[in-house]
Amino acid sequence: MTSRWIVLCSVCILGTAGQIMSEALYIEGFARALSASNQGDYATGRGINGPSSWEYARDGEQRVVWETAPVPEVVSQDTIVFVWSSTLDASEAPHELSLNDQPILEFSSGGFDRPKRWSAGDVELEFEPRLGNPRFQVHGLMRLRMPRTALEPQKPATLQVRGKAAGGAWFMIHHFTDAHGFADTGTLSLPSGRRVCFASPISLFKGLESVTWQLPVLMRSEDAEEADEIVQLEAKLLQQDGTERLLNRELFIRPDALSAPIDLWSTADLAQGEHTLLLSATANGETATWQGQIVIHHLEAFRESKQQVEALVARMETDEQIPEDLRQLSLPGVAYGLEAAHRHLEGIRDTSLFAASYDAALQRIEETAAAMSDIGEGLDPYEGERGYVERAYRSSLDHTLQPYGTHIPADYDSAQSYPLMVMLHGFGGTPRGAIQSVMGGEEEDLNHQFLIVAPANRGNIGYTHHIGEADVWQVLADVQRLYNVDENRIYLTGVSMGGGGTWHLGLRHADRFAAIASVCGFTDWRVEAFLVASASDPLREQVLDTASPLSWAENATHLPVLAAHGEADPVVKVGHSRRMVARLREMGAPVEYEEYPGVGHVSWNETYAKGRIFEWFGRHVRDPRPAHVVHVTMDPLRYGSSFWIHVEALAQARVPARIEAHARDGRIEIETTDLKRFRLSTDGLPLGFPEEIRVTVDGHESFSGLVSGESITFQKRNGVFEPTSASPRRMIPVEGQRRASSGWRIYVYGTTGTPQQNAITQRAAESMATPNSNVRIQYPVMVDTSVTEQDMATADLILLGTAQTNALVGRIDAELPIRHRGDVIQIGGKEHSADGVLLAQVVPNPLAPSRMVQVLAASTTEAFAGLERMKRGAPDYVIVTPDGEVIAEGAFDLNWELP
Repeated sequence: MTSRWIVLCSVCILGTAGQIMSEALYIEGFARALSASNQGDYATGRGINGPSSWEYARDGEQRVVWETAPVPEVVSQDTIVFVWSSTLDASEAPHELSLNDQPILEFSSGGFDRPKRWSAGDVELEFEPRLGNPRFQVHGLMRLRMPRTALEPQKPATLQVRGKAAGGAWFMIHHFTDAHGFADTGTLSLPSGRRVCFASPISLFKGLESVTWQLPVLMRSEDAEEADEIVQLEAKLLQQDGTERLLNRELFIRPDALSAPIDLWSTADLAQGEHTLLLSATANGETATWQGQIVIHHLEAFRESKQQVEALVARMETDEQIPEDLRQLSLPGVAYGLEAAHRHLEGIRDTSLFAASYDAALQRIEETAAAMSDIGEGLDPYEGERGYVERAYRSSLDHTLQPYGTHIPADYDSAQSYPLMVMLHGFGGTPRGAIQSVMGGEEEDLNHQFLIVAPANRGNIGYTHHIGEADVWQVLADVQRLYNVDENRIYLTGVSMGGGGTWHLGLRHADRFAAIASVCGFTDWRVEAFLVASASDPLREQVLDTASPLSWAENATHLPVLAAHGEADPVVKVGHSRRMVARLREMGAPVEYEEYPGVGHVSWNETYAKGRIFEWFGRHVRDPRPAHVVHVTMDPLRYGSSFWIHVEALAQARVPARIEAHARDGRIEIETTDLKRFRLSTDGLPLGFPEEIRVTVDGHESFSGLVSGESITFQKRNGVFEPTSASPRRMIPVEGQRRASSGWRIYVYGTTGTPQQNAITQRAAESMATPNSNVRIQYPVMVDTSVTEQDMATADLILLGTAQTNALVGRIDAELPIRHRGDVIQIGGKEHSADGVLLAQVVPNPLAPSRMVQVLAASTTEAFAGLERMKRGAPDYVIVTPDGEVIAEGAFDLNWELP
């Protein structure tokens, strides 16, 4: 990679372990990769993905070998320090470092949040953590110090890291040839103890819009304050023609931010060519500066071609002359080629690669246009494609194209049905990477005869998020339309975040899958100390239980389950799988468990080795009409059905309702707990079941005879269940405040307050609507006077302000269970001061009862910050101070009223 970084120093006086060392010569520790067990693009300490090589400390055979920059011929210093950029897995496992084929020391991977040193004789290795999460992975700098006499002048050194036989933790080196220079660029300490690196991670700005990037927020200490922070930023651009552009602005950094967006100028307003960029940032009485070169490209040809094809896409999407399947299933994937080309350009980090990459992006647009021409002629451009195939769908939420990956057997024949595996990637994963992982890395050689699909999950929105759930179901529906899928052989698996998603979706929809396999997935909040600290009372425990898969375990009574976990996993503790497996075994469910001694988070290398998961799944086939059904739910609207049983109303909010039904010999025997209403679908009963049935519920014969229609509903009255007329399911209180941040939503700020109040709610709305940079979604922000009935029918609303400052809050205020009255907040017969606090309540929208509304009533920036600082498990209403301290909180009953 061509370096454009300014190296600020190469000779320094070092202090190590409190001692002053002699002068040292710093040399770039990476010049080129020689060999590696694994290679690919990966996250780095610069806030971007970069070419990387890595090994796993698994079998003692994996290794990474690379060359350093040459050692100068004449060296006056006694010590040489090689510097390179690395990432370490959070799991502790040994690795061996060799110099010119000779082992020189052993070091360990691990979740380090401060510098770590290892030494052997007169050789010392230091790792300085800079970015990341110590529970998962840490990016940082490696510095290898050794005597000058150990090295040969005018030659590079050859370094090797070999994973020792333990665990599966990994060491990674990034292919940056300027690690030492980058380490000395401007870094600013914030009042909280966090640091921000102001060096631009991309030296080539070709953007279609602006000179912009994400500043990585570096490691923060455990005792760092949870504070919003403002950095004063000054930017100067010295253009090639001698003109200057100046900009001053405030940079707002949220307390939980892993990065902060910096947006300087529109590229259209700048001249093409190479310019000098100078940045100066001030906070906490400290100033950091950075200077570097950037190259501006306007991309006229790309912009024009992309706009033309986008216009063609818009026309074709509504052209009813094109077959519906082509418009709905093939066109989105083809059109996604435009976004893929755009992302390809955005990913260029080396000016020397620009010309070839630009040509490739233009070619991708031409290929997209050609495929669209095929669709216009009624031809499917995907016809006959095998192996890995990228597709996409058009989201009904925000009308964006959402990609997903599929793998099609080489000899796929649409005349026969195939099993389908749904693979959920982990945090930071991709559809292609997920499919390669589940195939044990043998994508091309494994003849598995399975269809595989991997949703993109909008990056990392999560599978327990309602939008993440919808992504999985949409992808599954599309694949079932595209290919001949055996609906009784659909399997679900996932790793880490995807392992938690496997538990979440698999246990709430046990009737959809033939078997599930969760690898290192979250199951129970009680395993995590920070969540235990949030559960300050039984109500919060109830709210946290509703989200924990362990509470839904009984739905796997007849669902084959494989759970797998690394015994030394530092990211998702092994206690999650142990608790779930213990619960499943206790109830006699068909569960198998694999625990890998000494293995850290990457336990999927064991579970998916050589494609063995296909053999395990292949042993299981779903019974679509079981005679025995057990279903537990706390949310009948979203998760109320299993096969021919449908829970429609509960006796209590946030308390699991259970129904167990046996169908045999014309009799249906049912037992219930905390249930108020349910429905039986007689068309789903076992084949050959008599039309005349007898239904016994909790020992009482509730029905005998022929069922009129395809289902019968029962309501509990006077302690017994009796047939009743059908009625729709209602939303009930389940998830507390979490419900407001799970679905598609619009953030609405007020216009009826003072100019200052309006400005405060607008800034708060814009901040809340901006997602984490790891999630590809943007929520709308609107003023209270612009929200339409259509908006309310299709989105939840987050209303910022009070009845006095937000017109929409004023419209629904009389129907809210909690009232904000100027200086006081009324909760039943009690009043609380409204001064400097935030009232948050979540209820169905009175103006659109099928959607939710969260009212965030506050009048200061500090008060709105209390929302971010609330501990997990907050119930339906809560009053909090700016630092997250709870003044009052509680839950609504099944009718959304105060109990």
